[in-house]
Amino acid sequence: MKKLLVVVVILLLVGMSVPSTGNMASFDDITPPITTCTLDPPEPDGDNGWYVSDVTVTLNATDDMSGVKEIKYKIGTGSWQTIPGDNGSFIIDIDGGNLQIEFYAIDNVGNEESHHTFEIDMDQTSPEISFEWDIYEEGGVIYIRFSIGGFDMTSGMNRVEFFIGDTEYEIVTGGGPTFEFVIVWSPTFRHCVFSFYLYDEAGNQVIVKVESIKVFLFGRIENLTMVRDIFIFNAVRLRVIQFSPISFNTYISGEKIALFVPRLKIVNNRFVFGFFIMLFGKVTISYN
Repeated sequence: MKKLLVVVVILLLVGMSVPSTGNMASFDDITPPITTCTLDPPEPDGDNGWYVSDVTVTLNATDDMSGVKEIKYKIGTGSWQTIPGDNGSFIIDIDGGNLQIEFYAIDNVGNEESHHTFEIDMDQTSPEISFEWDIYEEGGVIYIRFSIGGFDMTSGMNRVEFFIGDTEYEIVTGGGPTFEFVIVWSPTFRHCVFSFYLYDEAGNQVIVKVESIKVFLFGRIENLTMVRDIFIFNAVRLRVIQFSPISFNTYISGEKIALFVPRLKIVNNRFVFGFFIMLFGKVTISYN
């Protein structure tokens, strides 16, 4: 009987001192998970180290004992987000210079990995622009002055390239915000396209095209001035019929127009009518 009692006590003591398999993990797993990170695209796809498209971030975490419970991540000053389990991905689609990404993993017993951080520069937004032109005479020579206003709040402006037809005429570099081009007027400009390509530091592009077209127009105008045979005025209410291809447009108050050598005209300071070549009335803006 005494021997049986001793055996029972020993067994009880042994049972109390040996933890279950699950408890062993909680006592023995003191190592945090390890997370690796990959980006797609792996390198900046814009200019000067900038991303100009969405970036997919993929996180993979491993843990040697209890397993990975979840991965936490944060973009910039945003809130923390959770990826359940040991892998997942998210997309960065917001503009920002030195945009910080932070992430870490937690295992099933609460071990927290040291936080990882990296930075990217992202600018997916094209510059904001304004466009002005003027025609003036100086020393018997007629000049055309183009003033391009370019502003980019993320990466900043880089340059403006000016083309006459397919020929590069001038490049103005720098942050702006004003880029100015002055050329001597030539009758050959009646049949060409002026193109201005604006680039920010990331490589985002805006294109401004100024095209001469043959038109028939009629309506009220104001602020009429003339530089030799070029008529310059502001539209109050002007109907324009464009040929090749044909289209109908209405110009309203504040829009500036230049016309060259009207073939048939009735022009005073309030009214215009006839066939013209429009130099600077058709301005188009496109974004990449």
